[in-house]
Amino acid sequence: MSLNDRASWGWADPCPDKALVQIEVISLRAHALVSRSPSPLLREHFIQIAGVVDILSGLDYHFSNFKRYVKLVQVGSEAGHAELRHEAVAWVNRTGQLHYFVTSHLVKGGSGSIQTPAIDAVLPFRHKHTAHRSSDSPRKSDTAHVRTVHAMSLSILGGTLWTPRKGHRHEPSYTSPADTHFLTFQIQEPVGTSHDLSIEQAHPAVSLEGYAVLEALLA
Repeated sequence: MSLNDRASWGWADPCPDKALVQIEVISLRAHALVSRSPSPLLREHFIQIAGVVDILSGLDYHFSNFKRYVKLVQVGSEAGHAELRHEAVAWVNRTGQLHYFVTSHLVKGGSGSIQTPAIDAVLPFRHKHTAHRSSDSPRKSDTAHVRTVHAMSLSILGGTLWTPRKGHRHEPSYTSPADTHFLTFQIQEPVGTSHDLSIEQAHPAVSLEGYAVLEALLA
């Protein structure tokens, strides 16, 4: 029996008594989906498909840690600054893995076209800072200044920018606490534009997009 056949593995349903829509944690819902789906793809591509559950679970793990360290920064603990950035880098890289699954030959041939704007919005951070830094492997459009600010983006040298939550003042701040603002990262483009990333706001949408692609593939 092939390693890529689901039948070769003890892939148990984590929530056998719940409908998929009742499973709130998206990574658990994805695990259950892979367990329940009758798709023939799971007889030939199980390891590639099941790996998406790891990706979604990793996103949840790093997001949970990220929120914990943001709270430490809120109460003035210097220890949280470096740690939250490590978790942010890991979260962005997991999102990058999700992007490459979404754009893989397997998905493009089996699930049709599903838009993933939340995942796509994270890619500038992945391509220019976390997978590798543009300062180490630049493209022609990456000027010396842009390479420098790319390298700063999610690093301890990048500063701490807060954007307001709903119902609070709309001016970004460098000192606002996490109960009224979202911690936000920024990265510059060569043409003078920039991208903002609030992981707390992006995480639910990124996870749901990943699940939607998996669900369409296994339909």
